[in-house]
Amino acid sequence: MSDEKKLFLVDAMGLIYRAYYALIRSPRVTSKGENVSALFGYLNSLLELLEKYDPQYIVIIFDSKGPTFRQTEIYEEYKAHRPEQPEDITAMLPYIKEVTRLLGLPILEVEGYEADDIIATLAPQAAEQGWRVYIVSADKDFGQLVNDHIKLLRPRGRGEGYEEWGREEVRAYFGVPPEQVVEVQALAGDATDGIPGVKGIGIKTAAKLIDEWGSIENIYAHLDNIRESIRKKLESGREAAFISRRLARLRRDVPVELDATQYRRGEPNLKALQQFFQQFEFRTLAQRFFRRQQQDLFGQPMASDGPSLFDSIETQTTFYQVLTSEQDWERLRREIHQADQIGFDTETDNINPHLAQPVGCSWATKPFVAYYADLREAADFERSARVLQDMDEKIEVIGHNIKYDLTVMAWHGLPLPPRIGDTLVADFLLDPDSRH
Repeated sequence: MSDEKKLFLVDAMGLIYRAYYALIRSPRVTSKGENVSALFGYLNSLLELLEKYDPQYIVIIFDSKGPTFRQTEIYEEYKAHRPEQPEDITAMLPYIKEVTRLLGLPILEVEGYEADDIIATLAPQAAEQGWRVYIVSADKDFGQLVNDHIKLLRPRGRGEGYEEWGREEVRAYFGVPPEQVVEVQALAGDATDGIPGVKGIGIKTAAKLIDEWGSIENIYAHLDNIRESIRKKLESGREAAFISRRLARLRRDVPVELDATQYRRGEPNLKALQQFFQQFEFRTLAQRFFRRQQQDLFGQPMASDGPSLFDSIETQTTFYQVLTSEQDWERLRREIHQADQIGFDTETDNINPHLAQPVGCSWATKPFVAYYADLREAADFERSARVLQDMDEKIEVIGHNIKYDLTVMAWHGLPLPPRIGDTLVADFLLDPDSRH
């Protein structure tokens, strides 16, 4: 099936909440003190989706404000015990919608309805019109919609992409096929959403009962055939079971008609996105998004005769040389003499710098140009020592966790450079509140 016949329905709030709580112990905070975890995580998940699937038809669906029919018509306690939406999420919602539009992605909201029900209405409509539908959400409740034409994409987290759920995956989790998921939810409930279920009945027991009897009506019609300990729970929870099924069943009659032409992915507003990424200090995400755009995010014109901010070894000519001859060493000394900064790293046989024996060291004299010396060879060890000793004091030597390298060098008599920089320390100083 071609890309033109794939439709991606994205549960925005599901991604936002998941992203926010995934970073709760190490929130993403800007230099101005703004907690941007929700925005950062949402955008990260969205970029993963765009990179992996390149959807041409996609719509980002948000919950509407205020109570829904589940609270007003079925069960007043629905989601009543869920904590208030964190202020850090509320503050980021306008920016989340803004960046969604800047990326060229359509947004849909329907007053009085949750995104779940909007998706549950659109997905079958699209499937009937010949689309292959992908529901993008961490919410397992969407398992009830899965069929041969509708799949669920659940974000794995930690940048590991998405897990695709078809009929087999739904059965593996719920113990029943998609058509019976709501029956299991009616018995097991969902404390997060305030769906009571039958007290004392978990998902495994619920799955066994539904697998045997097919529906809660059939279960209650055959209570005498169910063992006493479970029968008593079912008898006391009869009303809750039927209410829970109504709460768990996604509605498919939201007043919205599918017009896929409205959900065609538009062109991103690159200039505005540059400013947006800069405003929220999303340098890594910016590099990721603009990698193929070949433009400097922070206002500097890009030189045409050197590597850009977003080039990599896949896009640049590289020169990596093992030092084996005197000519190699002379070239290294000459390039170091001409440099203001060099990258330096040691290879050892132990993570403890006080016990480690040097195995090799590498030198980067300019972007995509580097040399490696085998320090197990006595002659190359001596040559490396002379290079360090003869280095101009104005040259800055940069490493990652360079304290380790300096300790190893000190133990083995290698001269220490006078000026050093450490990207590990620099990363912490730029973003002290994030995990490193």
